[in-house]
Amino acid sequence: MTLFFDHALPELAGECDEILFHDKEQRLAVSSYNPATNQGVVTVYNSNGVAIDNEVKHVRPLKILWHPQKAILAVVWASGSVLIWNTVNGEKTEHSELAPDGVTIINLAWSQPGGKRLASIQDDGVVKSFRANAKAQLQLKPAWEHKIPSGAGAILCRKQDGASSDLAKMAVAAVSGEDLFGQLHPSRSMDLTQTVESLGFFVGANDGKIYFIDAKGQLIECLAAPAGITEFKFNIERSILVTVCKDISLAAFRVTPDSSLMELGKIKLSGKTISCDWAAPGVMVSTTGDSSLKIWDMQASEHHLVQNEDGASMTSVACHNGT
Repeated sequence: MTLFFDHALPELAGECDEILFHDKEQRLAVSSYNPATNQGVVTVYNSNGVAIDNEVKHVRPLKILWHPQKAILAVVWASGSVLIWNTVNGEKTEHSELAPDGVTIINLAWSQPGGKRLASIQDDGVVKSFRANAKAQLQLKPAWEHKIPSGAGAILCRKQDGASSDLAKMAVAAVSGEDLFGQLHPSRSMDLTQTVESLGFFVGANDGKIYFIDAKGQLIECLAAPAGITEFKFNIERSILVTVCKDISLAAFRVTPDSSLMELGKIKLSGKTISCDWAAPGVMVSTTGDSSLKIWDMQASEHHLVQNEDGASMTSVACHNGT
């Protein structure tokens, strides 16, 4: 496998927390924090690495998340607020009402592929889902709400693959409480190639349990990972869900059409932190803060190590490949 390292972005004023590509809009968002100045910065770059705009606060950005279809960025701040930022026209809406006073939102996930829901995890273990319109404006009353006993850290919406028929649309409408027959009314001019919106979310708990919340808001306990879960990675081509765990391990699960899980394998890495992304379908690249990249080919059950030639340590990795 060949890995290509492109030119470096301008040096950040603080520690890089997260880097995130937008698959459709060819934009890159980077969050950073400087402990000395207590300054958090989120910067958006174009495909040439030129900064388009930034947002600066005297608080740390905890999470950044692109809308699945639009150049709209959601930013979670340690103060508890969530910023919805249209990076095309510069419009910004900050929400401080999504969680109670004294409670911080620590993670977010959009529904797929249209971003009709925005789900959140709070540091008190409460998980909520908010309806969103075409401009990503949120309804403040949750569509559903659950309390995870051990608390939660990871949340992800699984995009449905290939469900675009009238029958599939009616099935999704049925479970989400929408008008079934109106979905097929001639006056609606339905686009038969339109992909069905997935309104179900996987939630990773601090005790390692994996939950699934379906389109009706029903909470279902699935399997368990080796340790508390901090992040999910999903590959639609192989229907593989990977859990990133607090003990610096990765666990892979096959996701069935009904969102049940089947364990494929797991690996234990060494280091203090872990960052990973899909390099190709079924192939994951990760770094744990040293000068190497670890490659896990799940289909071939093979592991490879790639050393950074200049010996510099790597704390974050992101791949732009549409997976």
